[in-house]
Amino acid sequence: MRLAILTILASSTAWASPSVTMSGDCPGLVTITVDDITPGECIGIAYGSDAGGIGQAVPRGDCAGTVMGLDPLHYAFSACDYNTDGRITFSPDIGADACGTTFQVLDMASCAASDVERINLSTTSEYGDSTGTDYWELYYEDTSTRCADSGGVESWISDGYCDTVNNHPDCDYDGGDCCEDTCVDGSYDCGSYGGCTGDCLDPDGSDGA
Repeated sequence: MRLAILTILASSTAWASPSVTMSGDCPGLVTITVDDITPGECIGIAYGSDAGGIGQAVPRGDCAGTVMGLDPLHYAFSACDYNTDGRITFSPDIGADACGTTFQVLDMASCAASDVERINLSTTSEYGDSTGTDYWELYYEDTSTRCADSGGVESWISDGYCDTVNNHPDCDYDGGDCCEDTCVDGSYDCGSYGGCTGDCLDPDGSDGA
């Protein structure tokens, strides 16, 4: 059982929690701007259902234990502030089935999280309920629910740790983490947590590196 511990994390900068603003009509082009992030650092985007309060905690990485407002919590993608101005903007063309997607932003440096946000159905309507295919799955082609639907955790793939829940075809055999010749060090060292320490079930891998 994973225990979520709510902590207040102090950043070395004076930046507040990420703030999100959106403009445009959904379906169609929606401009999403994230402000108040640590300049020059990266953010993580997660989607899921609004927990209405305390949701799931970030399971791993530098921000492990940070409690989010989503339950379940699905990692979508990361983006970085290359302009070092504390702002990231992107403008996807969102399909009708994805209007209403609920998401949250995590500053990967300060571990501060934004409020839970929902993509508006239009600039004049109220927020809608999430139905159909999630926006992140439509816009980011490399995001799939196959792994999550089978009980795996996408964000644990290819991190150097052999996760039993991911060691099957739907999760690409944990991205090679469970075989000695395919494991690549990531957040974890393959020699201690991956490779021959797990069961190599990947037909393209072996423990004879």
